[in-house]
Amino acid sequence: MKVHVDTNGLLACILDDRPGERARTAEWVRDHGALTVDECVLAEACWVLESVYMHPRRKVAQLLLAALASEELMAWDPELTDCALSMMHRDPKLGIVDCILAARTLTGDLVRTFNRRLSRAIENL
Repeated sequence: MKVHVDTNGLLACILDDRPGERARTAEWVRDHGALTVDECVLAEACWVLESVYMHPRRKVAQLLLAALASEELMAWDPELTDCALSMMHRDPKLGIVDCILAARTLTGDLVRTFNRRLSRAIENL
């Protein structure tokens, strides 16, 4: 059985301003093992880190890559997530949703878009 974490739990693992939540998250990990970070949680965490905490996308990508490399958290799809966050780090003009879509093409999926930047990113993979 997987145990999923919400955005607040993920942020508690990343940010120092949530000591109470951080302690509870550590308890969950002790009780259940690594917590699963779903696609929607990753997207919301990116939005919060960018818009509320004012972190640039490169820093957001670094923070999330480091958190998901820990023993406390695992992504719903580790390879796709690593690819998407690495892409966001390389090209911070692309948001996480575009990067996830682009990463899906590496497994043979097709993505249709009107977004020229996303189209170029897919072509350059």
